[in-house]
Order: sequence, then C-alpha cells, then structure tokens
Amino acid sequence: PVGLRGGKLYELPQKDDMPAMRWVSLVNSTPEPTGESKLYFLRVPPTARSVREAVAWTIEQEAADYQPAVET
Repeated sequence: PVGLRGGKLYELPQKDDMPAMRWVSLVNSTPEPTGESKLYFLRVPPTARSVREAVAWTIEQEAADYQPAVET
C-alpha cells in the first residue's frame, strides 16, 4: 500500500526498568541520486500493533483514516 511500502514494525521488549520500545521502518519513496532507496526508522508508541497504525500515529491519524493516495 502507498505510504507503507517495505514497512516493518520492530520491538524491544521491556526489560528491568527499561520500558518497551517500538520502531517502524519505511522505505523512502524518492530514490537517492545513486538510485538506492533509503530506509528510515521512526520511534512509535509501544502500543502500535501494525505498520499502518504506527505510520498513522506519526501524523496524528487513526489507522483506519490513514489512506494516502500518493507518495511524495
């Protein structure tokens, strides 16, 4: 889906007094001058259960409302 291409959700579980942490990885839709696609990691709340939910959270939307038509 647009805006979620190559996305994965990663988790570092809670350990001792360190809280649980989650990140979503995304592939940049604009290739670098070399033709390579950059991979980005964004920290998201540990409550995020899917890539869609995590990405929607980064722009203050609900997962069901996150329906981008194009990537820029």
